[in-house]
Amino acid sequence: MGSCNYRSRPAGKTYLFSTMDGQGIVRARCGCLPARDWSYNAPAHHTVVTLTTFNQTDRREIPAYPISEAAHYLGLPKSTLRAWFAGQQKFRAVIRPADPKTLVLSFSNLVEAYVLSAIRRKHHIGLPTIRRGLSFLVEKLGSKRPLLEEQFATHGARLFVERVGQIVNLSQTGQVEMTDLIHAYLQRVERDAKGVPIKLYPFMRSQPPKDQPRTVVIDPRISFGRPVIAGTGIPTAVLAERFKALVKATSATVVLSSTHRLYAETRCGVLAAGILFESCTPDLPPLTRAYEIRAWLQEHPEVKRYAVLDDGPVPGHPLFRTSPRYGLTETLCKAVILHFSKA
Repeated sequence: MGSCNYRSRPAGKTYLFSTMDGQGIVRARCGCLPARDWSYNAPAHHTVVTLTTFNQTDRREIPAYPISEAAHYLGLPKSTLRAWFAGQQKFRAVIRPADPKTLVLSFSNLVEAYVLSAIRRKHHIGLPTIRRGLSFLVEKLGSKRPLLEEQFATHGARLFVERVGQIVNLSQTGQVEMTDLIHAYLQRVERDAKGVPIKLYPFMRSQPPKDQPRTVVIDPRISFGRPVIAGTGIPTAVLAERFKALVKATSATVVLSSTHRLYAETRCGVLAAGILFESCTPDLPPLTRAYEIRAWLQEHPEVKRYAVLDDGPVPGHPLFRTSPRYGLTETLCKAVILHFSKA
């Protein structure tokens, strides 16, 4: 990937209606309403019930992710992840970190936390309850790290939820819902022939699980285990830097316009990537994103120049369509700059 030094700066103020996921993949919308559709298509180019001994020759067990970084990738609050791995006040940890001294996690730790995070999506279960549920699994499955086991994906999840449900008096409907959600998370963990996790396709938390494609993958064998665009090996951090270079080159003001703007965790993920935004478009379900952008523009009549970056159709706006496989390309960035220079 080349560097992103775009030198051209259009005169006057421009706006970017921007969307991006928690891993830093950028899909942007840049912000008077055009009289016609205008588009440019980019080229398609465990637990600590018993302490675990880690195999440091296995890439999956090498400490590689500080708590803050892992929390960013998983879309979890840092305080929650730290509590799971380091404990909290009088409560002990529920997962053994690869490096307890520095609290740096391994890829396997990432998978364990990812699977456990499923119960937080709608049910905020406390540390003591989680520990008791995992201890129950250790006895039933005979494994020191049940969250990594393939059998957890078959019947372990149901056993865990049943035990947790008994402790917190969770309804039968709630148990079924939690089990289904855990299974949805487990489907994003790819395993080898022995059933050992080798890849993780994290969710973008702003969308329902069933609607999310496998866009980003974390593989300890690729890019030192950092998130990359699935099938390409392109680090998502590269796309974030490219977007920031585009913002600088166009002197644009960023406005969030996707569902990511509705969640504090994903908004924090945008800021953690170094991307500053001025505001967000209104949430107007069931209206489309295009209409929401139009509503924002109508509230800001001073905005005279804008463009739209998205991997899907946004009718009625000047659209620069990103590649579903490669995201924001340099070619597309140059096209945006050219658009603004002619505006």
